[in-house]
Amino acid sequence: MLGYRHYSDELVDYFVKKSIDNGIDILRIFDALNDVRNLQTAINAAKKYGGHVQAAISYTTGPVFDTEYYCHYAKELEDAGADSICIKDMANLLLPYTAYELVSEIKKKVGIPVHIHTHIRKCFRKVYEILRRMNGAYGITHRAFANALVFFGAVDCLTQVFDVVQRVENTNDIDAVFD
Repeated sequence: MLGYRHYSDELVDYFVKKSIDNGIDILRIFDALNDVRNLQTAINAAKKYGGHVQAAISYTTGPVFDTEYYCHYAKELEDAGADSICIKDMANLLLPYTAYELVSEIKKKVGIPVHIHTHIRKCFRKVYEILRRMNGAYGITHRAFANALVFFGAVDCLTQVFDVVQRVENTNDIDAVFD
């Protein structure tokens, strides 16, 4: 539901039913701890009432959060009944090229569409879109946020663009990248 707390199964079922009854046919369902057991009631209700389950992976970084971890969780979500997967990057930690690699690997493990949702820096939008098209992610949504780096500082954006181009073109020559 709409909050980070536990709700009774009956309340979740009713909320999903009323959402679908009122025209919300795609339900993005996620657990901040990436525990599929916390999603099962909502997934079952969405399937029962004919909704599309877009099960989301809460993206973060750390020693255990590698590509293998996310691929395993994506497979768990598909097995639980997801119709599509969403990589939900709420903290803007997922760099464009890492997103490209992650989507590519997840697509090898699951047979359902993969979507990216990111709270993105303004300058990343076009880079994400290019990489999305390259690896076949079916969609990307953005929530651009305002801060001094987005609107007043180009260095942050150029650094991120250089990181992507450096990986794609395998070069360390910054002059060649921006020529």
